Amino acid sequence: VAILVGPGVNLDSARFIYSALLNKGAVPRYVASRLGTVRDANGDSISVDISIEAGPSVLYDGMVIPDGDQAVIALLRDAGAMDFVREQYRHCKPMWVVGDGINLLLNADIPLTLPNGEPDASLIQAQSDELADSLVRFEQALAQHREFDRETDPPAI
Repeated sequence: VAILVGPGVNLDSARFIYSALLNKGAVPRYVASRLGTVRDANGDSISVDISIEAGPSVLYDGMVIPDGDQAVIALLRDAGAMDFVREQYRHCKPMWVVGDGINLLLNADIPLTLPNGEPDASLIQAQSDELADSLVRFEQALAQHREFDRETDPPAI
């Protein structure tokens, strides 16, 4: 599972997500624009596991965008990150966005509902104080593997 991070990410959110997924048997990876470390507003950091360029979105069964407005702003400036998000959606993969992470989806023109207007059960939106509850919904989406009701011909985004 890709955890898309950038400078200014909410590390509490990112670390909780990483640990929770790892404890459930998933293989989470911090994915960023570049290898190295990513710092939060307080100067704390995490090590990036793989760059967007080296690990394209099709390699992952799902994607998480943790909270952090500065991280989202940084990712919005990266065409590779925007493509990563669009490809996750286009490949019908589960997506979990926390807090400000929703802005990355909105700016990538990702619809928050299915093409028929119904809720997208594989697009989980949550706030940082809802991580445990939203983790359960993300697990369910991962178990379904894909949300094929997203597909349009030709692809909409």
